[in-house]
Amino acid sequence: MDSRKRSGHAVVRSHNKFLLLRKSYGNPHHWHCPGGMAKHGEHRIDAAVRETYEETGCRIQPIRQVRDSSNANYWLCQKIGGHAHTKSHEILEVRWFTLSEVKALDAKGLLKGCAVKWFIKSL
Repeated sequence: MDSRKRSGHAVVRSHNKFLLLRKSYGNPHHWHCPGGMAKHGEHRIDAAVRETYEETGCRIQPIRQVRDSSNANYWLCQKIGGHAHTKSHEILEVRWFTLSEVKALDAKGLLKGCAVKWFIKSL
């Protein structure tokens, strides 16, 4: 399998808010969905669940796939446990955003590599 197609990401929605994070590498002003590369033999949906917990402390349950791009898969997920906080040295900030705040980030070009923008267009 092409390694570029092995990442899984979560569009985490809870109480009409979306969970996003800023990474310590790349542009620190950009907000992303949690997720990352699958380990050898790991399914992308499992990578999304694992990475979300490792990056944010939130336990999630995938609901449905919302985007399948050439290099990543994204799932709409609900939070089922945990408390959103920075758990990794790779993450600068973890935060919940309202739909209008997400749209504002997207309008400013600050929403990167994230299926939230595709999901909100379907609402």
